[in-house]
Amino acid sequence: MMTPLAAPAAIAPFVAYATGVLQVAIERATERRGRAFDPMRSLYVSDLDAFEILKAGGGAEALSAFDEPPTCALPAPLRELSRFECATIALLAGIAVIPRVDRVVGFLHDDLTRRGITTGLLLDLFAHGLRERERAIEALRPDGLLVRLSFLIIIPDEHPSGARVQLDGGALARLLGSPSLDPRLRMHATRMRAAAATIEGTEAVSKAPTILWGADAAALADAAAGIAAELARPLLRLSAEAPVELVPLAAREALFDGALLSVATVSPNAALQAGRLLMNLPIHTLVEAPAGITALDGFAHRRISATPRAVQEPSAAQPLPYGRRIIARRGLDALVLPSAKLRMLGTIAARLEHRETVTRTWGLQTGSSAGGIRCLFSGPPGTGKTLAAEAIATRLGRDLYVVDVSMVVSKFIGETEKLLSQVFGEAARANVCLFFDEADAIFGKRGEQKDAHDRYANIETAYLLQAIDAYPDLVVLATNMRNNIDDALTRRIDVFVDFVMPDPAARRRLWTLALARAPHHPADVDRVAERFALSGGSIQNAALSAAYEAASQSRTIVLLDLLRAARDELAKSGRVAGRFELGDAYTALLSEDAL
Repeated sequence: MMTPLAAPAAIAPFVAYATGVLQVAIERATERRGRAFDPMRSLYVSDLDAFEILKAGGGAEALSAFDEPPTCALPAPLRELSRFECATIALLAGIAVIPRVDRVVGFLHDDLTRRGITTGLLLDLFAHGLRERERAIEALRPDGLLVRLSFLIIIPDEHPSGARVQLDGGALARLLGSPSLDPRLRMHATRMRAAAATIEGTEAVSKAPTILWGADAAALADAAAGIAAELARPLLRLSAEAPVELVPLAAREALFDGALLSVATVSPNAALQAGRLLMNLPIHTLVEAPAGITALDGFAHRRISATPRAVQEPSAAQPLPYGRRIIARRGLDALVLPSAKLRMLGTIAARLEHRETVTRTWGLQTGSSAGGIRCLFSGPPGTGKTLAAEAIATRLGRDLYVVDVSMVVSKFIGETEKLLSQVFGEAARANVCLFFDEADAIFGKRGEQKDAHDRYANIETAYLLQAIDAYPDLVVLATNMRNNIDDALTRRIDVFVDFVMPDPAARRRLWTLALARAPHHPADVDRVAERFALSGGSIQNAALSAAYEAASQSRTIVLLDLLRAARDELAKSGRVAGRFELGDAYTALLSEDAL
């Protein structure tokens, strides 16, 4: 054990404080017990022996200097701890370098078998009033700050007041002035120097960790380093391979370094667990979540952009399970919709672009528990729902993850929820917009439970509702049958856009855009657009069919090609083209059918 003569200057105030506290405690204990002759004198430590031990420890002159515990060796954010917490650290640090002090502790317990500081002794020394004792007991609980930060180690006893309280060896080493990381962290933690002078004090320290997500592990690590540079603090980064039990220990070491702590993770559950361990600590903390996170309640969070689209090769985009990835290129200008609908689509992208300002700077709350955006597109097939989702993704500089419902819906109980959990996690990791087409198939209305099948179907819908509520980014749902969507989902929708069949003017523009570079006569387009009530998707298909027909004969697209293709598209929806739609070509096209 280190002797007082070898103690560095940093620990000297703690030695003096501990000596003074114990000397006064010995005097009080002596007054209570009296000085009567005891034939068992040789079996215990007397008050004189205890005084001699402390006198040899070099702190006898400090009898009146212990009223306020020294805090100079503590990290700045911990200097505002309660008097009981500061006194506990000072006492434990001081007695750690006083030889034979365990005999003094045994004297104070009136039991030589108890040679460690107990919760009962700490309460007797530093907490005399009822309220002081209540606060002291709270500080020594497992959720107390010093216990969470691995400053104090509590060894339980059958009686609560007999629990032993120790100062962690790594914490003692830092109090003694050691600059080295705790040995338990050396294989898992990396120190990075500050980009500028380190900020002193506790200003702008958030009590909630910030979750970094939306990109791969390398991008999140770079983002953490960038945030540390913005704060002009060094960075202590805990690797993803580190056991989660080391997170509080890393927080303590970051406190001593005056550093920003960043914890890397490999799964949503690990990120959530690390965030909870870091909650309400007096230090800037980050959690890197490359696999995404599905519950952000109580956490600040920041989406980190992946590699900019300008330098990202489409071929390098990783495939996504349970769906297809659309490289978004078409923008809102590709949509032919009323101006009011276009404005509503524009607000979706604006919500994401300005979310930080509205929610964090202005303090407004979102409908989602995680701050995400939920949109519902409804309308007949071919009216532009998928194209609208792609246009929003293009404006945000992301790709579109179109979920294949047939791949995630399973007949086995619980399997659908498991697959959907992977979809949400993968979408967050890949930095894409999540799109559910034919959403009524999995977000259908919950009905009365008549058998086990109904029960598990309702559980599945309930899980989905919770999942999109906790998803921290953009989810777009599309359906042809809005009335089949569960009412609870409708309540959660932030932006609802109803897509309608285009009017003649819109159809004319759609035909013109579809045939923009193909040789045709504009007058023919006007006639077909006026007479055939087709959706945008059907017009695209009809234009393609007419173009192939004309190209196969090496000629210009003529009116008959357009009428034939439009008639076939109309038939797909169960409608028949008559004389009004076909006009003079009615007889010719009817004879083709007869042949």
